[in-house]
Amino acid sequence: MKHNEIKKKSLVSKYKFLKSDLEWRNIIVEETRDSFINEVSKKVEDMIGLMETSNESKVHKKEDAPIQNLNSKNVKKTYRDICKITHPDIDTEGIHEDTFKLASLAYNSNNPMQLFEICDNLNIKYLITDEDLERVNAELEDIESQIKNISGTFIFKFNEIQDEKEKEKLIDLFILTQKLKNERS
Repeated sequence: MKHNEIKKKSLVSKYKFLKSDLEWRNIIVEETRDSFINEVSKKVEDMIGLMETSNESKVHKKEDAPIQNLNSKNVKKTYRDICKITHPDIDTEGIHEDTFKLASLAYNSNNPMQLFEICDNLNIKYLITDEDLERVNAELEDIESQIKNISGTFIFKFNEIQDEKEKEKLIDLFILTQKLKNERS
């Protein structure tokens, strides 16, 4: 069924896009943090106290929960198919060493999307079951949520604003927000 193949490619493409978008936003926050803090510190004497209460001081990454194996039989088969090509005993020249490590990490961290992406790269046929589809959609929603959270941070917004007066307003809003949080504590 051709529509199933296109649906799989669409899911993998969406996953790749969202992962790269999340990575890009995290890099923006990391690279902009010092500039943002410098601008805030020009207006605030107790910079340390202000930033300690702020969530802005951290890059937003998903917390790693204890991992239990949730992989379906289908995902296990997909992982085995990848290993048939990439395992060091088979790939004696080490051409696929990184791919094997990535596949093992994806399998052990219950990330079927990454396995499906690897299959696409190696031209391995795979099946996405309804059970797998539920997990894939949950993973995509989680990544979208992380992107939304990062996009809402003062540091990310600071990077996106081009107008200096608007940047100053954002800094003032950040300072006010942090002072209110400190007063409530």
